[in-house]
Amino acid sequence: LNRRDWAASRSVDERRGLTVTAIDRAAREVSLADGERLPYDRVVVATGARPLVPPIEGIGVDGSFVLRTIDDAVQIQQHIRRHRCRTAVVVGGGLLGLEAAYHLTLLDVRVLVLDRGPWPLSRQLDEQAGALVWEMLHDLGIELLARTEARRILADERVTGVELLDGGTIDAELCLIATGVVPNVELAEAAGLEVVDGVAVDEAMRTSDPHIFAAGDVVAHDGRRHGLWPACVEQARVAAATMLGAEAAYRIGVQP
Repeated sequence: LNRRDWAASRSVDERRGLTVTAIDRAAREVSLADGERLPYDRVVVATGARPLVPPIEGIGVDGSFVLRTIDDAVQIQQHIRRHRCRTAVVVGGGLLGLEAAYHLTLLDVRVLVLDRGPWPLSRQLDEQAGALVWEMLHDLGIELLARTEARRILADERVTGVELLDGGTIDAELCLIATGVVPNVELAEAAGLEVVDGVAVDEAMRTSDPHIFAAGDVVAHDGRRHGLWPACVEQARVAAATMLGAEAAYRIGVQP
């Protein structure tokens, strides 16, 4: 998100591709995979999340994907072009699933979205607003199937379709799983921090250890994970301000 010289120009010691193996709270040190131990006054845990992969039979066959990284997006595009995919099924009608569905239509692919909810974005929108989104999706050429779930991905050498829980099937050459994320809490758990569906934080983004903060997709604030970009940016701002001695509190208006 920043230029490559961003860190160096601000005297930030950035270590690319280096894993943190442990946080020693008693010694206030962070251990790195290369054996180095870094002392700290404050730590921010921003380890993010990974895709949630539901127990759908067939996930992993050629033509089935999750979308989390640039590499994932490139592989999806290459698969569509290599195999001239005509139909794609997106499992999950959340923000990521709908955004991915739209961009798939730009590649001249027919897209069907399987949504467990009664209308699009039912966690964010009421029924009336959801109906407007439904109409917009239809105008974009996206078919959203509400209250619909996948049982298994059908394949021979690669994806040929998706079988639904109600017994129906959809012929397709690509299946994209967009059913949410799992926070990467392993480092925080190993350090003995409180974890409740994410690293638990207060309104100042402080964890159960007053010297350790957390922000982003790994966080659970007030028992909920707010995995949206604006929320993550605000969490980072509050964490930074608090660590520097200012008073700041995390607030978010729309619950994801």
